[in-house]
Amino acid sequence: MVDNGIGLDDARYRAFCQLDTDFKKERGGKGVGRLFWLDSFADVRVESKYLGRGQIHDRAFAFLLSNDEQLSEDSRRLHLSRVKSTGTVVAFKGLREANYRKQFPASAELFKRYFSAHFIADFLMAKGPRVRLNIDGEEALYPEAVSSLVVGEPFEESTDEHKEFGVLKITDFTCKPEASTGLDGMHQLHLLADGRNVEPRKIDKLLGIERVRRNGQVDLVFHGCITGDYLNRHVNEGRTAFNLTESKVKELIRYCTEFIKEKFLTEQIAEYSEARREDYRGFVQRYPIYDFADEDTQLDRVPFWRPKPRRICNRPCEISNSKR
Repeated sequence: MVDNGIGLDDARYRAFCQLDTDFKKERGGKGVGRLFWLDSFADVRVESKYLGRGQIHDRAFAFLLSNDEQLSEDSRRLHLSRVKSTGTVVAFKGLREANYRKQFPASAELFKRYFSAHFIADFLMAKGPRVRLNIDGEEALYPEAVSSLVVGEPFEESTDEHKEFGVLKITDFTCKPEASTGLDGMHQLHLLADGRNVEPRKIDKLLGIERVRRNGQVDLVFHGCITGDYLNRHVNEGRTAFNLTESKVKELIRYCTEFIKEKFLTEQIAEYSEARREDYRGFVQRYPIYDFADEDTQLDRVPFWRPKPRRICNRPCEISNSKR
């Protein structure tokens, strides 16, 4: 991994040597992310060029998983030729455990898919750096590789003040289906904290509609990015998960999805709801035994995501489990 930043100057090197540093506090950095390097890889090496007192200097060291001397001077400087002026190279080698090796993408194409999926919210929100991914000579440029999947301009709106979640800002993107490659589900909400994507959540069933349409294209998917002080306060130190119960995360996701259906997908949701209602009416005409409550009550008992409510004839208990 190579960047063209200002490099590991003395101040940044001191911050690297200190765990739980507040050096990047204003950007949400906690100073513990590099520990995941040691957990995942057997060999981690860092080489950097930086400007100091008007001259270019360099430093190189191995980052080690040991009880003492975690940073060891590396005189070889194998990768510095890849840095033209200032910048840093981080080289990872040797996945540690079978669990990591087993899950690691085995092909270049699969790796690119997972890479895009993992960072898609950062690239959609233009929060991440420009990245050139080179695998066996084949390059992919980011965020271009992701932004090319977006159809139309994004929508952005904030929710009303929620008694617990406060105000949440939701930025919505309509994308080609490839944007969801490598993710669990097609329609996604991405929960961000301190400007970084923490975790995606599929909302296929909550949204109901199978595909989104826009600008004459009909086979599209929805990606929404959620930010807010509530999420910033409840993210863990590594920004890999939230310090919230699963039920609370699901409550937040449901709240945001209902907001999206009302504000951004109003017309499509209305069309889907009417088609769902008509389909239900046809069902009760054929099976009048289930017509024992008013229409709205019965439809509320059927999960919103079912594309064809008549399928409940295979599981009639879903609408008939009430006092008759």
